[in-house]
Amino acid sequence: SMRILAGLWDFKVPFTLRTGNVVINKENNENNESLRYVSELFKMYIGVVVPKGTKINIDTFIYKGSESEPDEKGYFMVKDEFRRNTKTQAWARKFDPFLMIATDRSLLEDVSSKMRIEKAERPAQIRMALGDFGGTDIGKILKAYLYARDRQVSSGGALQLQAVQQQLRPRDILFALEEMQGRKVLCPLGGKYIQDPAQPALWKSTAWQEPALYLVNQVPKDYSHPLLDDTKWLRLDFAIDQDTLSTRLDIQTKYPVK
Repeated sequence: SMRILAGLWDFKVPFTLRTGNVVINKENNENNESLRYVSELFKMYIGVVVPKGTKINIDTFIYKGSESEPDEKGYFMVKDEFRRNTKTQAWARKFDPFLMIATDRSLLEDVSSKMRIEKAERPAQIRMALGDFGGTDIGKILKAYLYARDRQVSSGGALQLQAVQQQLRPRDILFALEEMQGRKVLCPLGGKYIQDPAQPALWKSTAWQEPALYLVNQVPKDYSHPLLDDTKWLRLDFAIDQDTLSTRLDIQTKYPVK
């Protein structure tokens, strides 16, 4: 059977954190949706492992303005309809047993030179691997999104406490809310909920650097998330047969797990 593979390389997305939300800076693309604009910045490749005896007509992919045949290493430019971003020229390479397409030639040269088939430890129909996001451009925007979400959830917890205080006026507000919810009231940022000394009717978290969500315009330097800062790599396998779907998740952390 034909096997399909794909990979996403690190790429930079211009963004700002504004009023507690991540805003994509769409340079000269103000009318585009953010997701579509980000997809145009992707640095990625996709390929197939061609089964023996199967012939693929690469003329389907070859760019009309280039030579009709691949060069001596199998590289050729790709037609416009196979490109997501019209600002750059996508390239393909045919080398047994692979056919690969990438968003630019330098990426294709780097990836295809290392591509090989290895025997897997266990059978699976779908495999996914994530590397270390620390220090990457993708990691920066992911951290901004994660912080924005945690800060919003933290603000929601404070508002809950304020509502309980105003409506029920219990002696121990935290205890009352935990009894109603059946769980501990925890700040996702790791802080502790307290009443504002200047305004006792309001609640806040000791982890907040700004008193209100709309004032949040940057990710704190000490903010960390396990997926981005503690994970070295993650691998996920899906094995499917007629009766069952089984999964296996392997995680390598940067630090010993206590």
